[in-house]
Amino acid sequence: MNIIKALLGISVVWIFVCGGGVALAAKPVVMFSDMTDGPTTGWEQSTSRGAAVSIWCRNIGTSRGGSYVSVGGVNLTRSTDYAEWGATTNPTVPLGMQRITFFLNSSMVTEGGYPNTRITVTTPHGKSKSIPFHCRALGNNRIYYLDNVNGSDGNSGLTVVQAKRTTAWARGNLQAGDVCYLKGTGTPYTDHDQGDGFHSGGLFSFGGGSNPNHNNGIEGKSISVSAFPGDHVEMKANEESSSLVLKSCVYMYYGGSQVKYWTFSKFTMEATWATVSLGGSGFTGGGVSHFRVIGNDATTKLTSTGQWGNIIVAYGNSHGMDHLYVYGNYLHDQCADFRGQDTGRRVYQIYIGGYGSLNHIYIGWN
Repeated sequence: MNIIKALLGISVVWIFVCGGGVALAAKPVVMFSDMTDGPTTGWEQSTSRGAAVSIWCRNIGTSRGGSYVSVGGVNLTRSTDYAEWGATTNPTVPLGMQRITFFLNSSMVTEGGYPNTRITVTTPHGKSKSIPFHCRALGNNRIYYLDNVNGSDGNSGLTVVQAKRTTAWARGNLQAGDVCYLKGTGTPYTDHDQGDGFHSGGLFSFGGGSNPNHNNGIEGKSISVSAFPGDHVEMKANEESSSLVLKSCVYMYYGGSQVKYWTFSKFTMEATWATVSLGGSGFTGGGVSHFRVIGNDATTKLTSTGQWGNIIVAYGNSHGMDHLYVYGNYLHDQCADFRGQDTGRRVYQIYIGGYGSLNHIYIGWN
């Protein structure tokens, strides 16, 4: 795979032979999470259940049994604490990893500096090393839901039955600390997000220059957009070249302002240009900071006019790019580029361009 930098999560199994030769099973391994922080309440307005958080693991088994996740010493031992355990689909999980999705709850500590807690997994074969996380009170934040079939932007968005409808609403209204889950409806999300009335390159079109069309997260209060737990949620941006096309799922257009502390996770994405296109060559403005693309299934589609073909593209641009995280994505079947190159030539699963400063770019487990 063509990438700039690979972080390999390697699980080593030590085999000891004693007497008849008994192999010891491996301890669980936790590699990363989708979101880095989340509220401990607010799931469908609950005062005891919070955000659904996913972690990618190895050696956890296909069913939970007596195994459990621990968040800051709070052991999640009830079946209702989990949306999934050992998942490998919806979307596809690469490289032999498995996914756990669990709910934060009101018994977890919400005080202290960032990050204020750690996540571990315990199985009958031992306890994993921990990864950092930050639990916080809901406060003025909200957990929202989108449904592109049954939802309406006039709804509150705070329960599944009162879901919002469009990705443009989420892009323009989510505040630092909000979480948004897109329901899988059997109908791909395909609505244009015409961020400034001229550019409509994506389902989420970030831009606006000095008057940004989005809010930014901050450390400890990121903005997370994720597939609803266990649902198969498709984003499709397959229109061919014209003056206003839908060609990327997440798109940053010319003159845009930097996008900070956003996460996109667990979607099945298909696009003609790039599923995630963060800026472009020589763009003014733009760039991302603390931006996460986690656990998606993504491909680019060859159309009659041809397109760029790279699956994830990011540039520094005049604002620069720092702390980009691309983890656990299943990237496959990139198309040929528009210059007539063969599939796999001059097109890449991940393309990190120049045109500005690039710092702290983390790519792994894809």
